[in-house]
Amino acid sequence: MKVRTRTHAGRGLRLALAAALTTLGVAAPARAQQKTFYLDRLEMGGAPDDALGIPRLSASTDLRVFAQGAFGFSYNPLRSTTVAPSGSDLSRQPNPVTSQVINYLSGGFEVGERFAVVGVLPIALYETGSDPGPIARGVALSRAAAHDLRIDARVLALGSDAGRFRLGVIGSMYAPTGNAYSYGSDGGIHGSVAIAAEGRPGGLLLLTNVGVHLRPPSSMGQLAIGDELRVAAGLFVPMREDRTRVGVEVFASTGLGSPHDATGAAPSTFLSLRNTPAEWLAEARFALDDKRMSWLIFGGGTRLDPGYGAPDVRVVAGIGAALSTADAAPAPVRQRHAPAKPYEGPADADHDGIPDETDLCPNVAEDREQPEPNDGCPRPQDRDHDGIVDDRDRCPDLAEDLDGFEDHDGCPDVDVDGDGVPDEADACPTEPGAASDDPGQSGCPQRLVQRVVGSDEIRIKQQIEFDLGRATIRPVSAPVLDEIAKLLASTPALAHVRVEGHTDDRGKAASNQKLSQQRAEAVVAWLVAHGIDASRLEAQGLGSTRPLVAEKTDAARKKNRRVELHVVEQAD
Repeated sequence: MKVRTRTHAGRGLRLALAAALTTLGVAAPARAQQKTFYLDRLEMGGAPDDALGIPRLSASTDLRVFAQGAFGFSYNPLRSTTVAPSGSDLSRQPNPVTSQVINYLSGGFEVGERFAVVGVLPIALYETGSDPGPIARGVALSRAAAHDLRIDARVLALGSDAGRFRLGVIGSMYAPTGNAYSYGSDGGIHGSVAIAAEGRPGGLLLLTNVGVHLRPPSSMGQLAIGDELRVAAGLFVPMREDRTRVGVEVFASTGLGSPHDATGAAPSTFLSLRNTPAEWLAEARFALDDKRMSWLIFGGGTRLDPGYGAPDVRVVAGIGAALSTADAAPAPVRQRHAPAKPYEGPADADHDGIPDETDLCPNVAEDREQPEPNDGCPRPQDRDHDGIVDDRDRCPDLAEDLDGFEDHDGCPDVDVDGDGVPDEADACPTEPGAASDDPGQSGCPQRLVQRVVGSDEIRIKQQIEFDLGRATIRPVSAPVLDEIAKLLASTPALAHVRVEGHTDDRGKAASNQKLSQQRAEAVVAWLVAHGIDASRLEAQGLGSTRPLVAEKTDAARKKNRRVELHVVEQAD
């Protein structure tokens, strides 16, 4: 700290005060203590969806309150080389702070997906280090010391939790609750404002914060501290429906301006080694329940730069829990009912107004419908209202369609493949065809195309024909293509079919390859135009590389010029 000249009057006042304290039995310190500064550079998040060192914007549409406790250990967060002149004997002295164990207590609330308030109070439970001696005499390093309380106000300005991008502002105020003589406080109110942005590229989670921290000026040896620029970024992988998140984050700061150090000099602190602490943390966050209302966090990392507050090693572990108003269900409302008056009159077990002594169905209420509205029995039941009572209805829950096939049995005619031939008379109930006098062929297709059981092949018995040397399908092939389309439409389990084009060996290989590809694509285009989903089809031209017949005769070449269909994927 910059030492100010004391006046004689000031010395006299201090001596008088010391004498008064001695008279009261209070010992005055032998020398004035050196005020320190807020050392810890981890800006603990604290909210359920925060990263360890990157506070995030609100993520809850309902009112959600939460609390978290975490413990952090840092080794050598303040080194002698950071505060002493470079190369001097003082820079080789024991480090002013060699270890810190800090308990981060945090809590707050989120509401409306746009606003959150979070408070974080770090308390050093254990600190070790050495008196910096000539660098800053009188530092009182406590074994335990509170740090400054941070209160965040987080506002989402653009986007939503379900969106791919979110942008907002985080304002923080630090109250001087910490020990100003044990690296826990800046000795006054200070604050920061940051722009926070989030994105989800490729299913990952990207976080960035950039802001300015306005701090009271202080110094220790060659280290002068004042206003700072703070940046943080993290990339995370959400897993298990975002109940587990792992990733890495980097946070750093650097000085803005030229505060005076203990020598009275005012060097620039921007990007200087002493004033640019940077570190990285690997983080893993685990939700303990499906609604992510309780969680465990673990992290660890090292420094990237020798600036103050960046330790050689940092380890963090914590646990938190939240409570949402969405989980609070309203208590059931008790309904009050007037006591029922006892029935006075003849016994009527089914309460249909017909005494049991004359009720043909004393335990089943009369429905007052024809043909016998007063016999005490309901009309015969007909659940599907097709005019056929249930005790004679083969399908009591399906109405008879009376369309000429098995009329009056109570069941509608089922025609799964939609070819007009009811399934009961359809020899091929899952493949559209035509009616036939032959019971074994009625409802079956013309069999120009056949699905080969136990194979991936769909056999085409009548080849698809094209114009010579072109990919134009001839009209004569319309029936076979139509049958292929009907087979695919009636068999959705054929999820992915490859259409292969093949040529004979005449001509150049490159030309044959191109022509076979064009012909396969022409078949795919025809099927898509006739109602088959394009995602189920692919075209592949193989040229003359896979002949069926090895001979070089015209008959052999005709067999080799072909289109084949193969099942690539079949759904269960």
